[in-house]
Amino acid sequence: MRLVKRMRSKAISIPLFVCDPADAGRGVTAMKLASHPPSVNSLVDKENTSWYFYCRPKKDEHQEGACNEGFIVRRSRHSRRQTICLAARGKARRVFLPFRERAEGSRRHEGARPAMGLPTPHQLRGAVRMSVFSTGAAAAISPEEYEQAFVEDERYFNFASLGPVSEPVVATGERLLRATATARPNDAAMIAAQVPRALAVLSRLSGFPEGNITLVSNTSSALVQVALGLPSGTSVISGRYQFPANVWPWRNAAETGRIALRLAGTLDEPVTPELLHAHLDAQCDAVAMSHVDFRTGYRADLTRIREAIGDRLLIVDAIQAFGAVEEDWTLADVVIAGGQKWMRAGQGTGFMALSDRALDRIRPLAANWGGIGDSLDIRRDDQKPRPGAGRFDPTRPSPVLAGCLAQALELVEGVGLDWIASRIQQRYERLADNAAGRGLRLLSDWPAEQRAGIAVIEAAGATAVNRLIDAGFTVTIHDTNRVRASLHATTRIAAIDELVEVLAGH
Repeated sequence: MRLVKRMRSKAISIPLFVCDPADAGRGVTAMKLASHPPSVNSLVDKENTSWYFYCRPKKDEHQEGACNEGFIVRRSRHSRRQTICLAARGKARRVFLPFRERAEGSRRHEGARPAMGLPTPHQLRGAVRMSVFSTGAAAAISPEEYEQAFVEDERYFNFASLGPVSEPVVATGERLLRATATARPNDAAMIAAQVPRALAVLSRLSGFPEGNITLVSNTSSALVQVALGLPSGTSVISGRYQFPANVWPWRNAAETGRIALRLAGTLDEPVTPELLHAHLDAQCDAVAMSHVDFRTGYRADLTRIREAIGDRLLIVDAIQAFGAVEEDWTLADVVIAGGQKWMRAGQGTGFMALSDRALDRIRPLAANWGGIGDSLDIRRDDQKPRPGAGRFDPTRPSPVLAGCLAQALELVEGVGLDWIASRIQQRYERLADNAAGRGLRLLSDWPAEQRAGIAVIEAAGATAVNRLIDAGFTVTIHDTNRVRASLHATTRIAAIDELVEVLAGH
């Protein structure tokens, strides 16, 4: 095997071994490419990347240059994963596969990289198409393509804390981050396209106009923006035992004297229309609530909540719901969700959407220069907030994080949120049935319309919890014996069965 590089008109040959012996035995050859493959120029960075072209001979395996099928392989020195890119019918596609280890007993020098195995035809059919430019609605993908985009551990049941991102999200982040490192003029358009790309897919999934949506780095800071921006004297009702991010902003704003706050409910009591009815009065101006409770998994009925509170502002923390359930989000006046959980976009991503009347009533007091029109014209002192939700921007949004969020949500859009939601419910029901069959108590036993992806099981005690953790399961434990298992569309049925068996002690 030799590496061939072309420099001007001369060719330089360098000895190189890149091929798994097992592949070589089947007549597979490999060559490291001297230049970036043109068929994948739009997908990956040209700099600091190693490329290999794998091919199988057409007829005579010794016939030089004859190739029946080929795969362009990018190797990463930072992970045990290889990337196979190929051109199929003029469309760039990418599939991610683990390195295949050499057969046991084969000789490898210390520090050698794992051998690269060729993709199977099934894996190639499952390649996920991706682009760093927005082209309107995401291209449809099959459930198989969606599943193959994720590589999380099979015993991972903690999406309500952090949703592992897909390989296309990783690749998008790498591509955009590399573009910020090389700072090539030709990449400026790609970088500039990411925020509009994210706002476009968010609009399609949330129902809010693009101008009413802004990107945020997390749910917590966005809720602070809303709490401090409400008109002075606003009276707010919030659940006392919601996730702290949806309690402390209101407490802090009340301490400043800007708002009046009433906290309602007891521990694990859902925020229902009936609970709100008991606390609503003529002075109440706004209701702040979580759409899905982080401890119990209860999903609020936004339609009935809206009917109960009338025209008061409805402020919804949607982090445990957006990307996992189908909902009419325009029933709320403010919808805020970080992208690191059910959207599976990574930490530092998220959005805030506001109705027109919320934009009229909530001031961007905690924003900064990013939310001001013509803020760089420092000779003026009469600048006004930007139109729409952009007035809440403290600074310019990160194009890298915006691209990751867009890529994650385009996967959701491509496979269909209805498919993801139904798939989550199928897995929830599997877990609930198995738990009941093993005598385990399900603490989140809500009807299908009142739940999302959070299931809560009562463990027999610390021994059962430790047994689950020792078996390699990633879950969240509340109150020493409440096991919160959150399930997504990629959660394996076999893993659900195993979790129940281990927790039951069988």
